[in-house]
Amino acid sequence: MGPIRVGARVQEQKLREFVPPVYPEELKGEDVENLVLLQVMADEAGNVVEVRRIRGHRLLVEAATEAVRQWEYQPTSTADPSGSSSPSRSR
Repeated sequence: MGPIRVGARVQEQKLREFVPPVYPEELKGEDVENLVLLQVMADEAGNVVEVRRIRGHRLLVEAATEAVRQWEYQPTSTADPSGSSSPSRSR
């Protein structure tokens, strides 16, 4: 089975290990605030394996990406027609 898309609110509840991003030293004193939006792919075990930038200031995206790569999720599973569950890759 290939990757499945899981909403941010669902995955947020499955977050086991959260590392906050560190505000970039280069931007201190600049008062730069910007929304950073990333697409994250986790493997069957809940480890982040891919992070893609959707939008955001380059330096803030770099800081967020570095933090997100350290996050760990509870595995996401989908039920098959027989009623059993199997781990799946999630975004």
